[in-house]
Amino acid sequence: MKNTVLSTNWFPDCRASANHAALVDCAYDDFDRQAERLAGHDQSYLQLTPGAFEGRFLSGFLGPNASVHVEHCNQSLEQFIGASPTDFSFGLTLGGSEPFVVNGRPFGTGQVMVVAPGASLHMRSPLDGAVVAIVVNRERLLREPGLSPAVFEWLDALVPSVGLLHAPRLAERMRDDAREALQAASAGDAPLLDAERIGNALVGSVAAALSLGRTLETNPEAVSEPRFFERFMESRQQIRAGWHDTVPINALAESLNTTTRSLQDAFSRQVAVGPLTYWRIYRLHLARRALQRSETDNQPIGDIAARHGFWNWSEFSRLYRRQFGERPSETRARGQHAPGQTV
Repeated sequence: MKNTVLSTNWFPDCRASANHAALVDCAYDDFDRQAERLAGHDQSYLQLTPGAFEGRFLSGFLGPNASVHVEHCNQSLEQFIGASPTDFSFGLTLGGSEPFVVNGRPFGTGQVMVVAPGASLHMRSPLDGAVVAIVVNRERLLREPGLSPAVFEWLDALVPSVGLLHAPRLAERMRDDAREALQAASAGDAPLLDAERIGNALVGSVAAALSLGRTLETNPEAVSEPRFFERFMESRQQIRAGWHDTVPINALAESLNTTTRSLQDAFSRQVAVGPLTYWRIYRLHLARRALQRSETDNQPIGDIAARHGFWNWSEFSRLYRRQFGERPSETRARGQHAPGQTV
């Protein structure tokens, strides 16, 4: 991976993180494999933009109550995330070609995303999108002495939803805390003991940052989902459930009691592609995952393509190579989920 400003500022020294008990730092060329990295969360990714995937995921495990995760992807992704049932996650953007989109709402550098235990969210990350997540055990955070009663009540009431705070100063402070925690963990002489100490300090800092100022007085309790997002999610479910059938967009719109124009707008705003393009991309992903399974090793690639609605071999090969930056045969040759490489 190129040594970008992002890498310099956010990823600790490669030599320190590669062999450090508290840090795991890997580069990936497979989005499915990278999606598995956030421990305790259920994630699935769909690559929306064409080209080869390059990603990096750094995790700092700071004792039993806190962790910090930094993720960068060169491609735009649709990400569906089911949160840990025991942890709060505080998400902050680090960069990208445009804002992220969370449950139909823009998510930028001046905001803090608060994902409560048991919540689920749909997010579109932009090209070259990067985020940091501070994950804190719920019970440990709620009993932190520095947590104000108002913040305690807000966090407790948020479960199991997603909050989006418009708070530039809070976002900047939490980014600084996350970066300093990772840097401190990478420099410790007694990694595991130091990591737990750093984690406890991070929990206290998160509680203090949330409790200072008047952030909660000017922000809603949870992310309200706009109507277009509801339309998108309903049609997304239908497309995925009936991916093997060709459904005209006007019939899909009619089944959802909306117009074709409204449906096109919903997809454009949430995933930046139309519903028919999304359907094709989804089928390409299904074919890709089939190629990576060992039980299909002896099946002709053309048969796998046809099973996913691609009857013309040359057209399938062209679309596949454009979407993933490699031929179907190259995907198969790399085998099931090539592991991430330690940086």
